[in-house]
Amino acid sequence: MQIRHLMSTPVVGITPNTTPEEAAATMVERGFTTLPVLTESGELVGLVRESDLAAARLMARSEPDDGVLLRARPATVAALMHRPVVTAEPDADVADVAEALVDSRQRCLPIVHDGHIVGIVSWRDLLAHLVAVRR
Repeated sequence: MQIRHLMSTPVVGITPNTTPEEAAATMVERGFTTLPVLTESGELVGLVRESDLAAARLMARSEPDDGVLLRARPATVAALMHRPVVTAEPDADVADVAEALVDSRQRCLPIVHDGHIVGIVSWRDLLAHLVAVRR
């Protein structure tokens, strides 16, 4: 089976200039754990995970006892995003995409065609497929 049959569309993404607060709000509102970071023209340039945003927020706090700033809070997700991103083509086999997810340790795999993101597959998508196949 091709991954195009399991991928989610349309893809919700953010730009490198998005603030961590805006990215976190999008994740919470939509129930996502990872967001693709896209240029204005739709080119995939990175991924931001909820753990990246939480860690940046925790590290950029003041110590209550002495007011020392541990680390400056990143102004945009460009400073937090992971790259390079492992991707797949829409005609990739589901088993190959699952293997790529395991090997990459990404929470989702963007599906890219002609340099633009056309879908995204998460672990949850693959799990739902496995449950449906077993019934």
